Amino acid sequence: MAVDTFIAFVGVYDSAADADADYQFIKDLHTKEGLIDAYDAAVVEHRPDGKVGVSDMGAKIERAMKRARKVEARELKADTAEIEADAKSAQA
Repeated sequence: MAVDTFIAFVGVYDSAADADADYQFIKDLHTKEGLIDAYDAAVVEHRPDGKVGVSDMGAKIERAMKRARKVEARELKADTAEIEADAKSAQA
C-alpha cells in the first residue's frame, strides 16, 4: 500500500482579504512556479454570528465533474479540536 504524507496548514487572519492574498500566492506557487506538486486550499470566513456556513459540497462537486469518467471520494479523518487548539496557540 502506498503511503503519502499530508501536512495541514491553518492560518488565522485578521481579514478575509489577507487570507485571499495568501490563497492566491500559494496557488501561484503551484500553477506558475511549479514548486508544489499538489495542494488543496480553502478560505473559510465566519458569519457575523460567529458560525461557519456548512453545505453539501460533496454532491455539488460531483455534479460539477461532468467530464470525469469516474469520480472517487475518500473521507479523511482529522482531530478538529487539535487543529483548532494549534491555530489558537499560533495566535498567541
